[in-house]
Amino acid sequence: MTNINNLQMHQEHQTWKSDDDMWRDDVRVWEEEVQAAQKDIARVQAALAEHLRILQKHAAAIRLYEGNCDRHEHAIVNCERGSAAAQSEAMKEAHPCEADKHEDLRAAHERIKRHHHTRLAHWNLLVKALEAPL
Repeated sequence: MTNINNLQMHQEHQTWKSDDDMWRDDVRVWEEEVQAAQKDIARVQAALAEHLRILQKHAAAIRLYEGNCDRHEHAIVNCERGSAAAQSEAMKEAHPCEADKHEDLRAAHERIKRHHHTRLAHWNLLVKALEAPL
């Protein structure tokens, strides 16, 4: 061990005390940040609940669209089997509307898919970061 005098030891103690003060300040700030993050958990839960509600609403829209499309298809088949020509014309007039509905649903689905994948990718990163050992 090197020869150290009292003045040097005193200076080291002062440096160490300064480090201790800084570390306590850091930990206090970090604790406040974690407490703020804990308060955000309710907001995250609400956002996830809303996301789930949107997914369920989208699933219902898909089922409704499928039912409408099936009815339209059956009506076309009935027209082909000899139903009135007026019905056939009505089907032809309704078809562009059905195509528009399909495109709207496709766009909504793609928007929801991108949003979902982005949210879940961020969520998975967050979970992995929080589970990582110190």
